Amino acid sequence: MSDTLDVPAEPARLPNHIRNCPACRSVRVRVFDSRQTESTVRRRRLCKVCGHRWATFEVTREQVLEAMLRVQAKARELADAIQAISVDLLVELPRPEGDER
Repeated sequence: MSDTLDVPAEPARLPNHIRNCPACRSVRVRVFDSRQTESTVRRRRLCKVCGHRWATFEVTREQVLEAMLRVQAKARELADAIQAISVDLLVELPRPEGDER
């Protein structure tokens, strides 16, 4: 598997359930503050119906895929370590008396 990514660094469009108001589920929402850091965009949102305020944090697809690759590599390392430990345990465990396998 290749560890390179050929994905454009564009923000993904937020699904409706994130853009809708979490309090009343209204779609009448506006962004009243937007700040960009090195890796994310933080948007403060305001519901025009109930006045509820919340924040969303957006990252690029490339950042999500890079994080997934890091997690996948760590999972492979852990699987290899678990397999090595289980092989060591099988080698070290004595067979019960009377077992002729």
